[in-house]
Amino acid sequence: MSWTYPDKRTSEEIWRDNLSATETLIDTMLRMGVRNLVHVGDAYSALPIEDNYGLGEAVFHDFPRNYILGEYGESRTRGEMYARNAVNRESSMKGVFLRPVHVHSEEASFSWQNLMEMAKNGEIPYIEGERRGMHQFIYVENLAAIVDRCLSLLKTDPDRINTEIIYCTDETNVISIREFLEQRVRSPRFSSKEVVSFEKSFLQYFMTHIKYLFGFEVSRNCLSYPMFRFLFAKTIGFSNRKLRLLLDFIPEVRFWGSNSGFYGLKNYFWNTKQK
Repeated sequence: MSWTYPDKRTSEEIWRDNLSATETLIDTMLRMGVRNLVHVGDAYSALPIEDNYGLGEAVFHDFPRNYILGEYGESRTRGEMYARNAVNRESSMKGVFLRPVHVHSEEASFSWQNLMEMAKNGEIPYIEGERRGMHQFIYVENLAAIVDRCLSLLKTDPDRINTEIIYCTDETNVISIREFLEQRVRSPRFSSKEVVSFEKSFLQYFMTHIKYLFGFEVSRNCLSYPMFRFLFAKTIGFSNRKLRLLLDFIPEVRFWGSNSGFYGLKNYFWNTKQK
């Protein structure tokens, strides 16, 4: 996922990786008679811009009017829909569709590395206030356990989860993206010394976006306006209802509340590394 304004090449790569590759994979699976599919998308791609809380899975079954993640979200949503249509169309293939929230681990993904590097270089605003940009997270090993659980159910009780869309999160509580980044970056350029109001940052990113829309050159290193809104404008959360009811899944590594949970998880990682 690109946190900055994508150039033409990046846009082409997004559509190739998220849609074309999915279409090719699904077609190959059908041709070779593969019967079980666990599709791992993400929780945000199918969200429209004006929405910020996925209270019901049924609300986000079709294409939204617009996408909170822009063309990245649209390409991911269309790729997932292609797979869903294949499962609905072909009775021989059973499938379940996972939508995880932000995935984290001891080692950051390429996307998270890029975002943390931007924060380290002062290209991510340190927004004042404690309730801005609240998000949910899932530990990568918990997500892997969910995938494994789905594969087992597709073999033993496929009708239980076939065609289901399941949001995946460790907890339903939310954590500040600012706090999440600050504990990982530890840079003076992303700290309380550089605090800025949301309103000032919003205006700055909005004006840059207007320039971008009118074809003026903008920095390829700065956070794009859609990504600024995604990260900092709202609280974005999802229910774990299906995760508990259909998969009977309880994460082994968990957040225990907004603040204590974050530090508890951080200490878990540290203690694990010391063993």
